[in-house]
Amino acid sequence: MRATAIGAALLLEALLGDPTRHHPLAGFGCVAEQLERLLWCDGRLSGALHVAAPVAGTAGVAVFPSAANFLLVQTPRQDVAERLRERGIAVRPAADFAGLTSEHVRITARSPRENETFVRALVEVLARA
Repeated sequence: MRATAIGAALLLEALLGDPTRHHPLAGFGCVAEQLERLLWCDGRLSGALHVAAPVAGTAGVAVFPSAANFLLVQTPRQDVAERLRERGIAVRPAADFAGLTSEHVRITARSPRENETFVRALVEVLARA
């Protein structure tokens, strides 16, 4: 049994081990690179799309579709804007927009570093009860 597993591993390495033959890791890297080239560009709208994904992945947060460099976000807390401001991050409370509540904030896409800082701060704020 052990010899069969070793033989299979050697065979798979011989068939797939060369990145030019689409080794699974190299293939993933190539796909990721092409996806990044397709989706990323130096612009605010593109930045909004890139910040939307990690924000949408945060538990209890809803991100609404946008065609601008702003994102409307609904959080499970009413004090998110205030807590983010305490961390030096400005967001626009959206409670005065028709149909929205104090759980809604509008964020602006910024540089990749600023977007990452925002996402980290949002996760930390939401983690604290």
